[in-house]
Amino acid sequence: GWPAAAVLSGFALLALEVVWFRVLLLIVTGDATAFALMLAVVLTGIALGSLLAGAWLRHARRDASLGTSVAAFIASVICVASYGALPRVMQPFASALADTPLDILRVAAFLMLPVSLISGALFTLTGAALRASTRRERVCSSACSWTSGKPWKPSIPGRTSSPGKQ
Repeated sequence: GWPAAAVLSGFALLALEVVWFRVLLLIVTGDATAFALMLAVVLTGIALGSLLAGAWLRHARRDASLGTSVAAFIASVICVASYGALPRVMQPFASALADTPLDILRVAAFLMLPVSLISGALFTLTGAALRASTRRERVCSSACSWTSGKPWKPSIPGRTSSPGKQ
């Protein structure tokens, strides 16, 4: 369900970050400044995506699961499109490495920012959907205890209760 989606999207972004860094090392000087700028682009994208998704959830009042599905699809399309256009972006650096912070940011932002932005939105929407599904489970457990007259306890595998203890 939603916890698995959250784990998979986080893993995918972390894996992409490693791939992006390796790809960018082909055209960017591999020093601490370059790595810090690339990491800043990823974190900025995640933060902006989260802010946008939070605003969308506040104003749209829609089911988060629909937004999550749309964000996952958009992230996939943007990832493929950015990789397809990468040779064109890398063309100016065919003869020399990108060594100025502005050049590094330009290449890193093109490659990393769109997917990071959508991933940040996906994290927020997945969290909202998880919260909503948890809330529905709590409402169901309250309704079950109200209708049966006794508290409803979810069964926990491997745990047994003796007849005298509740």
